[in-house]
Formats: sequence, structure tokens, C-alpha cells
Amino acid sequence: MAGKSGQNPQSKGTPELGGYLLLAGILVLGFAITVLFSAITKEPDTPFLEAYFNDHKSLPQRVEPFEEYNFSVGFRSTGGDGSAQRYSVNLELYKLYDVTEGTYNCRSQFRDKTHMRWTLLNETEQPMLAAMFGQERMEQFVDLWTVYVEDEVDHSINMGEYIIDIPFRFASGMGELDIVSWTGERAPFYISIGRDGVVTVFTAGEERSFKAEFTEGNTNTFSAEISEDTINVSVNGEVLGSVSPGTTLEQGRIILITRNLAVDLREFSVFRSGDINPLDSLNYLEYKIESSAMMDLNSKLKALKERKVEAQIAGFEPERDLITPMLDEIGVEYMASSLPSYMLVLENASDLNISYARHAVSVSYETSSGDGTYVLTGYGKDNETLFALLIHEGLGLTALYQWEGGIVRYQTRHKELVRMRKHDVALVFSDDNLTVGVDGEIMFVMEEGYLASTRLDFEMMNTRPYIYSFRIASLDERCDDPLYFDVCSYALDIRGQYRPRNVQEAAVQQGANLTSHMGLRGVNLQNLMGVFEGAGAGVMVPVGDNGSDEASNQTLIFTSYDEIRLLGSLLGKEIPYNPTITDSFISFDGYMARVRNWPTHEFGMSYATLEGARIVSVGFAFQDEDILKVVIAEGAQEIIIFYNDTYQIVPINTTIGNWTEFNIVTDGNLTSIVLEKRQEAVNLSGLDLSNGYYYVSSINTYAHFKHVGVYNPIIHQRKLLIIEEDPCRLRKISDERIGEGLIDITQGDEQRLIERFTIETPFDYGLINVSLDETNRSVHYWFLST
Repeated sequence: MAGKSGQNPQSKGTPELGGYLLLAGILVLGFAITVLFSAITKEPDTPFLEAYFNDHKSLPQRVEPFEEYNFSVGFRSTGGDGSAQRYSVNLELYKLYDVTEGTYNCRSQFRDKTHMRWTLLNETEQPMLAAMFGQERMEQFVDLWTVYVEDEVDHSINMGEYIIDIPFRFASGMGELDIVSWTGERAPFYISIGRDGVVTVFTAGEERSFKAEFTEGNTNTFSAEISEDTINVSVNGEVLGSVSPGTTLEQGRIILITRNLAVDLREFSVFRSGDINPLDSLNYLEYKIESSAMMDLNSKLKALKERKVEAQIAGFEPERDLITPMLDEIGVEYMASSLPSYMLVLENASDLNISYARHAVSVSYETSSGDGTYVLTGYGKDNETLFALLIHEGLGLTALYQWEGGIVRYQTRHKELVRMRKHDVALVFSDDNLTVGVDGEIMFVMEEGYLASTRLDFEMMNTRPYIYSFRIASLDERCDDPLYFDVCSYALDIRGQYRPRNVQEAAVQQGANLTSHMGLRGVNLQNLMGVFEGAGAGVMVPVGDNGSDEASNQTLIFTSYDEIRLLGSLLGKEIPYNPTITDSFISFDGYMARVRNWPTHEFGMSYATLEGARIVSVGFAFQDEDILKVVIAEGAQEIIIFYNDTYQIVPINTTIGNWTEFNIVTDGNLTSIVLEKRQEAVNLSGLDLSNGYYYVSSINTYAHFKHVGVYNPIIHQRKLLIIEEDPCRLRKISDERIGEGLIDITQGDEQRLIERFTIETPFDYGLINVSLDETNRSVHYWFLST
């Protein structure tokens, strides 16, 4: 990785990186202050040696693979005759992994941010607006304005070609959002996005309008790709067209302006076109936006438009004459159950009068026990039934029926609904149809003969439910107007529910070695017969049929490297070893996390392997002795299961990928290992997993564990097992010594050394650390991959 040559590094830009470089600067400054304080307070003839970087502004801060770089290190003696001290220079490399980006936005956390705020325009800014838009267009603007301005920072764009990416959601008003390129004197271009779907690009060369499809209620993304000869615009990934600038697009800053429109817009980004490092704050500008006074006011006004309606869950006897034909339509026989049936009852029905024709009904619920049968019924003004929606979770079926002029019509759809999970049902009534969706998927569209119901019933039969929310909202466009104060939505405040018990338990995480945690704990290693010469320690490998031959009586101390060799032998493949990556062991053995008298339960998790040997193990232990351990290696088509003092290599029907779903399902005496979206791998008998705790571990591997939990379907209790670690931390992938030697100088003398390095390994951040080994003093700086 580190090469020695006499070449000078290529000329590189050296802007401040922010984040780590800022931290590095603070540490270097702190070190300098410590040195100064020590020099003042120490005895005059006490030897003192300090290290520092010469010409710190020329330190390589953006590093390309396979290029050679150098830097100068200085040493100075400030006391006594001194004595020879050993120094070392280490190069450390770190990665920030993409796998966490979708959930945690890790890369965004490591970039510099430009913080912005909303402000109302005032008269003093009118000349600026006239320069932007022209006086003629300015005279057309009326009503409310707000403008994006940068908070005390003029973070100008200084890129030849770049892309503007702006995600936003329409909140209220029918005006427009303007994106303005502003040089301080003029606007080379600006783009107007109208609530009506018209996008207009204004430049010195031409003015063009496009029609865009925006999604109401959801986030839309507007993108503009800017170059010297064209501006390409797109909405939600669909290209609208291009416009010629007709002038040089001078570098400046982006200002956002709204006219008679409130938008939910919290952040946007501007980044250089082409292949760039998304950690690079020089070429990837990110703007964080404070909530606006207008948006805050609009949220308060919307709250005034919503009325709370008290409701409760009450038992009732379902009408078989109503339910039976619906069940018959989907092929289900009505059967009485020992579980009671429930109905959602309003405390004061007169408070819920659905008088608006266009509205939406949304229900979020979860079945805690029973077969999951629900009926949502809508009635008209004369109490006639207009529609009914039946959901039968047990068989994964959904059915809809309606009355029209006394005629009953049915529609059926098959949809698998997983029980013990939260589900969302939505009904949208427009002027001439009813659309029904379940978990984000449209199930039915009834296009004629519909009248808006004035009353709703929600019935739950042979089922114990938990209703998270029940809301009815008007779709009247006037409800988007901040100055419209009529009731626009009803939210039910539901009492008397049985909620599934959820337990959250933080994991105990610690470093581990093979003998205490990482090894085949609780499994007789002597059943893994045979010895071959490994690095440092002997390593056992299997011989014969699952170690059935007579075992040797040799005691071996395993290392992580040895275990990788062993597992590679079992799987018949060579597994790479990275000495920089440590093992981990995470046990869920806290009081609330332990499994206690649960003969029937399911453990589940998903995880991703990020770097290293890419081996993960999952186990169940009792009193620190393994009852079951499953070892999973990325890229393998088999898993290794250790249990009852033996092991078993089990082929599976798929290759284990980077993201893996894993389940252990135990029911009495039978235990099933399930991988990859419920594909069953193996069934085991004779294991007692009713008492103990689960653990997960990684072997010479960086792994990201998520969605870890244990569920008992008998008592409907979940234990959500939380792993308390920062998913966005930098993980070290390499630590190499690139220089070392002796420094022997007298008081007042200085010595300078030139160190060189070349990096061939993909990385995100690098660290150069210069240490004085005897005094533990050091100085370091960070750099970024290009």
C-alpha cells in the first residue's frame, strides 16, 4: 500500500474538509497549546521533544488511488540535551458504508451543511427581486412572499456543471416556487414551479414552459442539470425538456422564493456533475432548512380544522346474515369463535357527520390474536348500506361489496396479509368513484354508482385488534387554504383497547475472543477431528462423518484467524482475513431480553455484512453454554449448525447475499432455521430453547444488525432487541506503519523528514498519525478519498 519514491505528489486542491479536518485542526491546535504550556511550566533542563507537520496547508487532503503523496514531519527539542526517541508514522484507512444510507443518511451526517431559514420579504428587497425577475413581471406578483436566504453564510456555487436536487411537498396555496440563480447583481436563470403543474424556465436566451405530473400529498423531487450550453429539468425522474441559457452562467448561489404557496421543504442539495465522492463537501453542497413561520402557522391552522371524536372498543354479536354472504363470496365458511367480536363505538355520534362528498378514510390496525376478520361498512343518509369492505387476514383475502339500487355486487382480490403486523387501509371517495388501498397497494376502484357515506362502522370479528389510528379527512381544496377554518378532518381518540405488550431491551455488546464467546462454545471441539498446522495454533478440521471417529485428546487455543481457517475448511472455500477488523459479540441477556419459559417463540433479524471475512453467527445459550449456534458466510450455499456436541453442514437453495434475513422458530421440541424471506433451511428436534438468551456475533467482519426481536404468539408479547451502536461510525479497514526511526537532537535543534505513501485500497477517510513512542505524544491529520 505504501510506496517509496522521489516523485512529488500532483498538485491537489486543499480546501478545508469540515467535520474531520476541522476536528483534526482543533486537535493539532490543542496539541500546540499543550506543548506551549509544558514548555513554560517544565524545569529548564527537562528534555522535551515535539512533532509537527511542516507547511500544513500543503498536506494532501484529497487522495486518489495509486497516486504517490508526500508530507513533511518536523521534530523540535525544547529542553535539556535530549536523548534518542523512537518515532512511528502510521497510515489508517476508514470506510463509511452505503448499506446504512437509506435508513440513517450516514453520508449526509459527514458532510458540511449550509443552514438556511425562511424569512418574509420586505420593501428593501424589492430592488433585488426586480433585478431577478424584471419590473414587468414583478408588478404581477401579489399576496404573500417568503424567500430562502442563507444564514450568515454566502455559500456560493463554484462548479462548472452541477445538478440542483430539491425534494418538496405542496402544503397549501395555489401559487409557485421559484428557484433563482443569483450572482449578487442579476439572475442568469430562474425556474418557476407552479402548483398547477406548469414548470417554466427563464433565461436570457429563451423562456420555455413544461407540463409536469406532481403527486399531491407526497414528496416530489425537482432536478435541474446546469451546464454552460443547456439547462435540463425533470420532475420525479421524468425529463421535461431543456432550455438554452443564452449567456454565461456565472457562479453564484441558489435562492428559493415562494409566492402565494406554502411548501414543506426542509433540505436540498447542489452537486457537481459526474462521478464524485458524496462525502466531498466541496463538490456536494447540502442545505438544511429551518421550518418557516408560514409552515408553522399553517400547521397550527390545520390543527384547528381537525376535531377529536371519542370512541371505544365494545363487544357485540355480529349479524350472520350480513357477514355470511361476504365470506361465501371469498370461499370462507362462517364459524363461531371463542374470541369475542368488537365494534368501534362513538361516544357522541352526532359529532361525526361526514357531510363532504370528497373525503378519505384511513385506518391503521394490528391483529394481536384471532383470525383477523374486519368489516368496514358505510351507510347513507337513510341508513342504507352503500358499501362494505371485508378483510380476512387468516386466509390472506380481501373482498368488497356494494348495494346499488338494491343490487349487491362483489369484487374479490387475493392479498397476503401477515398477522401480528401493522396494516394500513385507505378509502378515497372522489366525485364519481371509490378507491380502496391496502398497505399502499390499490385493491379496488369502484367507478360508478357511489354516494358518500355519512356514517361508518368498523367491526372486528373473532379477533382481538389494536387500532393505531382512525381518521376521516375532507379532500376539499379549500382545506389547503390557511384562512379556511371549517372542520376538515376527524380523528378518533380510541379507548378500551388491548395493546400487544412490547419490550425493548438494549443489547450488551463487548469485544470477544474465540475461547470465551466466538468459538464453538458449548460444543465438544473434539468431535471436530484432525489437526493441521495453522499460523500460531493448531486448527481442528472435520474428518469422517460429523466427527464420528475417535477424538484426539488435545487442548487447543483458537484465535479468530484459526476459526476462519476452520470454517473455510468446513465450507470448502478460502476466507480472507483482515487483522484490522475485530470480532464482536452481542448478547441479549438482560433481564427483560431473556427468554423465560417460552417453549413456543420466534427470533428474527436482518443484517448486512460490510467488510472482512463476512461471517456472522447466531446462537442461543443457557447459563453461558451454547445450545444452538448457526454460522452464516456471505457467498456460501450452505450454513453450519452446531448443536448437541456436533455440527451439521446444511445446503440451502440460494446463495447467501449481502443482506440476509434470519429466523429461529421453535415450537416445543421442534426448531426450524429459516433464511432468506422465509425459505426453510433445516428442522432440528430435541433442542430446549424455552429458557436462555440469544446472541449474534461477527467473525473478523463488520456487520450491521437491524430488526432484531423475539415474539411469543401465545401471549402476544414482543421483545424488541436494540443494539446500541452508531451505524454511521467510521470503521477502520487498514492500519499500516509507513515510517519509523530514531530522532536524536539536542535542545533548540530541529529535524525534518519526508514521508511518502500510496493507497491502493478503496476507502472514504484516511488518517496520518505521527507518534513519539516513549512519551505517547502524537500529531495527526485527516484526508478524504477523491
